[in-house]
Amino acid sequence: MSNEDGFSLIEVVVAASLLALLSTLLFGGIDMSHRAMDAGLRRTDLAGQIAVLDTFLQSHLAQANRSPFVGGSNGLDFEEVSPDWLATSPTGHIALRSARAENNDGWKLVAQWQGADERPHQSLILDRLAGVEFAYFGGPPGDTPTWRSDWPGPAAPSLVRLRFTAAADRPAEEMIVALRLVSRGDHP
Repeated sequence: MSNEDGFSLIEVVVAASLLALLSTLLFGGIDMSHRAMDAGLRRTDLAGQIAVLDTFLQSHLAQANRSPFVGGSNGLDFEEVSPDWLATSPTGHIALRSARAENNDGWKLVAQWQGADERPHQSLILDRLAGVEFAYFGGPPGDTPTWRSDWPGPAAPSLVRLRFTAAADRPAEEMIVALRLVSRGDHP
């Protein structure tokens, strides 16, 4: 052996192995934290979309006109009564529909409406859903009210239930809205 300063080949190999091991652990931890943050952002985004849906249902569907109201398992159509103080048409047609997403990334829930300007408008409410289902509670006078997957109209049901699954591995979310069923003269 010589007395030269420096590292032996074994020392260099051991140091490189330790550096590779530490790098692997560090990047694995970064990747795991990135996946956790991404999952948290997806949950936060879904919570925001659900809040928008709840606001939409409470402000529009709860104000549905007595008729016409038609519903199916994939959506519903109704007329909304505008408040007297609003200087637009007294009613507006609103539809809430579930449809397959364009990129085949599950289902989406879309609101469509037509107001005083007679132009149709559309807004995405929820997307990337595993499933969407509408149901309606009520029945003809004299019959026992039950939940139905289709509502023929023209009178509106007592309740509307929207059940959706955000992802295949999560339980279904459910929203139930009671319709106030107002007519133009009844509206505050």
